[in-house]
Amino acid sequence: GQTMKKIGERKRKTKSGYAQTSSIYSAQNCQDCQLRGACFKAKGNRIVERNHKLEAYKEKARRNLLSEIGELKRKQCTN
Repeated sequence: GQTMKKIGERKRKTKSGYAQTSSIYSAQNCQDCQLRGACFKAKGNRIVERNHKLEAYKEKARRNLLSEIGELKRKQCTN
């Protein structure tokens, strides 16, 4: 693989009105990459969009669900 370079940001609002900002990254040169077939099939270089704030929220939720208190609360929901 190769490192991805940030090429810009995209701002948009969800249906509920929440403003989101995503970072857009692009690979420098996918033409000669050995992993190209497994990575993607489009022409040109691969472009990836990441919402870092959303990823942080998801990670926090995952940690909460897997904590001892989270496990106890999930057990309460099944009763």
